[in-house]
Amino acid sequence: MTFAADLHVARRDVSLRLSVAAGETVAVLGPNGAGKSTLLNAIAGLIRPDTGHAELNGTVLFDLPAAGGRPVWRPPHRRGVSLLAQEALLFPHLSVLDNVAFGPRSAGRSATRARETASHWLREVDAEPLAARRPAELSGGQAQRIAVARALASDPGLLLLDEPLAALDISVAPAVRRMLRRVLADRSAVIVTHDVLDAYTLADRVLILEHGRVVDEGTPAEVFDRPRSAFAAGLAGLNLLTGIRRGNTLSLADAAAVLENIPAPPVVEGAPLSLAVRPAAVSVSAALPTDPALTSVRAELIDLEPRGDFVRARSTVLAADVSPREAAELDSAVGFPVWFSFPAGAATLYPTASSDRVTPS
Repeated sequence: MTFAADLHVARRDVSLRLSVAAGETVAVLGPNGAGKSTLLNAIAGLIRPDTGHAELNGTVLFDLPAAGGRPVWRPPHRRGVSLLAQEALLFPHLSVLDNVAFGPRSAGRSATRARETASHWLREVDAEPLAARRPAELSGGQAQRIAVARALASDPGLLLLDEPLAALDISVAPAVRRMLRRVLADRSAVIVTHDVLDAYTLADRVLILEHGRVVDEGTPAEVFDRPRSAFAAGLAGLNLLTGIRRGNTLSLADAAAVLENIPAPPVVEGAPLSLAVRPAAVSVSAALPTDPALTSVRAELIDLEPRGDFVRARSTVLAADVSPREAAELDSAVGFPVWFSFPAGAATLYPTASSDRVTPS
């Protein structure tokens, strides 16, 4: 099944375009209010965009022209789309088997055929022994497995998953994630998540949303290794610096600072350039390092934040992870400019038209 949508929701200032190839899983990430839930709800038919068009395998789900023309709006139950919410939302009065059989029964299958389909999907999600239980007798991880089976039992052309692991204990989530990776293989799906691990594990392609727009798109490696948005860089745990190349320096776009001695840049003089580096590769010193192999920038040390066995040194430009001993020596420098440096080989440089810059949270 192939899917394509282009939609605009004026009251939420959301304008998004999304395509999903046959058998492709697309992960959608973004900060709260970016438009992720609006996107899923519009596809599922729970909210009506002001304008837009969506098709699933040639079937028009909605066609809402800006002016003129007759609008088309296919109701949710006739879209061939299944939405799996954060909570399992199982019917409490039905057994696990009958919960999963509900979709096929609603589509007109006999009770016997519907239960056969339900049994198949319970096996697929490793939950067949739970068939006779009621939802109140299930753990969170078990309930989510049943919810996945129920969504798939309807044989949707497109499966929508809204943070399916968010409500699970950290000890349960890995097993459910592995199950999802297996059942999503060769199935068209869109998964909204806040977890970069979900994107790497489950998705073929990633979209980053901010302020109701797509600001970055690509494979998980493309988006998180070479981020073009502040949000993606934060998820990947990277410092992202953007600016203009001036010789062997980077004049930063969002700060009155210059990054000295950058590696051989892949853009011409005066072109926009991004640099990504992990905080663990960055060191902090009061004096300018003399090592010519280091790239350095002078910035105000804002804070020293303990994080287990290391301390994050924050500046107005980037962050560094230092040892507790180094942090103690830097304590008196908080509020004053210091030098942040890293080996040239630790940084990734790439062309960009973005002006975003972020230090990891």
